[in-house]
Amino acid sequence: MSGAENKTNEVAELKVLVAAKTFDDDVAGERPGNGQSPTYLAYEKLVSRDNPVAISYLNELQDKATPAGQLYIAALIREHDSRAGNLALRIKSHFLYAV
Repeated sequence: MSGAENKTNEVAELKVLVAAKTFDDDVAGERPGNGQSPTYLAYEKLVSRDNPVAISYLNELQDKATPAGQLYIAALIREHDSRAGNLALRIKSHFLYAV
């Protein structure tokens, strides 16, 4: 895959995460009988990239993302920087699910 194709796929996958309607957290995105969701598949592709998306860019995207998208992006950050990701997950989950 060329660099341009790789960048195009990255943008498409990030758009999927930003617009996520649900956060698939049961068994790594698997839904019984339906397989993995398109959102989880986009997340998995981004996680397995040889050159990860810059954390600074992911932080910017969180402000534009749906609540579920914010959690996916925080989890993606965690995959590449556990400390920053743990902080992002704590902050996002606190604000998203505070009663």
